[in-house]
Parts: sequence; structure tokens; C-alpha cells
Amino acid sequence: MFQKYTDDFYKFPIFHEHTPVISSTAFPFILYMVGSFGANENFCLESEGYDHYFFGLTLAGKGQIRYDDRECPLDPDKAFLVDRTDYFRICTSSENKLELKWFTFSGTACKHYFDLINKDIFEPVQLTNATEVSQLIDDLHMLAQFTNTPTTDPEISMVITKTLTCVIKSMYNEMNFAEDKSDVMNKALKYILSNYSNDIKIKDICTAAFTSKSHLINLFKTYLQTTPHKYITKLRINKAKALLTETNMPVSEIAYLSGYENTGLFIENFRKNTSTTPHKYRSSVKSMLL
Repeated sequence: MFQKYTDDFYKFPIFHEHTPVISSTAFPFILYMVGSFGANENFCLESEGYDHYFFGLTLAGKGQIRYDDRECPLDPDKAFLVDRTDYFRICTSSENKLELKWFTFSGTACKHYFDLINKDIFEPVQLTNATEVSQLIDDLHMLAQFTNTPTTDPEISMVITKTLTCVIKSMYNEMNFAEDKSDVMNKALKYILSNYSNDIKIKDICTAAFTSKSHLINLFKTYLQTTPHKYITKLRINKAKALLTETNMPVSEIAYLSGYENTGLFIENFRKNTSTTPHKYRSSVKSMLL
């Protein structure tokens, strides 16, 4: 048995059981067991058929969890909540280890919190407050191991409530952060589309979107895999292509209407982005239309 543990774990499993008093069965949350372990490569934990819930927090390493017909990665600072009535599996690969804190529990509020955390689809939560959640699990360790008073079960219920609430808070923080990013991008793109034909600067976009230059650049790289400057250049070149195709305007006027006061700079950027000059582009398009 000991050899099995040394093969499976680089941090020996620590766990404590807790037996609640009869009066605690009406509490929102009742603790059964709390523990931690560090799993070696090729570790696998499978479980189903238990009438309680399992909460896990990834501290280090990488792994995968399978639950509700979904295979999801486990990275540091991810938390998850599963119903142990159903099948779930936690594994590491041949290249990764995984360190985890966990506890099992039941109670009258379990289903409600389970639905709040998992919503319509199971997905581990990337925590913004993982240190706080980790400390709360340590508090459960202490309560399960050392405290045996009439107040223990109410305290445990409060700690579990706070732990799950921290996860929900982290979820909404991330949602709000994403909404904030989306709002900045929408304002930036709206301003660019309305003004790219003019001589706009990055600082003008930042002012319109109420953000900093570095934040704006990071958002463009994340959402569009480009920079604001390259995005504006692409819009201007596409505008120039349309004018070259649909009108007989001179190149100097097309340059101006596309946002370039300097015709030479326009021709240089057009060649860089299309591998041809404005004159040759116009000639090639018109020859195809004949």
C-alpha cells in the first residue's frame, strides 16, 4: 500500500475526516473530508456513486478532469465543483504532475451553489482570488482536525459558504473584466472606422476609448491578432483599392481620401501591403474587367 502511494504521489496525501453532529444535517453545508496531495505523472483518480460533492483547487502542475462528458484542463489556480453521484476522473499525463487541495461535502445549499458555479456547462474556474480560497481550505483542515465543540459545524458551514462564494465572485470579476475589455474595443473600433481616413494617432484612439496605449495594444493583439497601426493601415489600403477600382481619381487624391497626406508614404505602404503600386493595381483590375 505504501509503495502505491510513493508511486502515485510526490506529496504524500493528507486528509482529515469530519463527523458532523446530528443537528448539523440541516446546515447549508456539511463537511465529510478535507485533504491535499501532489500527484506524480500518469496518476488517475476516478469516482462516482457517492451522495455528496467534491471541490478541488489546483495549486501547481497540470492535469485534466473529465466530468459531464467534458474533458477540461487543470492549470494552477483553477477550481471546480462536481457532484460525486456522477462519474468524474482527474488525471495527469506522462509529462506533468498535479498538486491539489480538495474537500467533500453535502448540505441543503449544495445544488444551488453547484448550479451557480457550473451554470449550463461544466468548466473549471480560473480564480482571481486563489490564495484566499486556498487559505479557506486550510481553515477547514484545522476545524476538522483540532476543533470538536458545538460551534464546529456552524463554523465549517460558514467557511464552505465563503469558499464557494469566492469562486462565484471570481467568475463575475472575470466576466466584468471581459465586458470592460469588450467595451474598450468597441469604442476603439468605432472611432477608427469613423476616422481612419483622417490623420488619426494612437493617442486619439486611446482618448476615445478611455484607455492607455499599452492596454489598447494588448487588446488588439488578443482580439484581432494585430496592432492598432496595422489595423488602420489595412483599412486605408482597402479604401484605396476600392477607389482605384471604382473611380478615375488621381493617386494623390486617393491617398488623401485614404488617410495619407503624403502621396509617397501612401505608395510605399500600398506596395508593402499588396506587392504592387497603386497604378499597377488599377491597371490589373481594369484589365480583368475588360
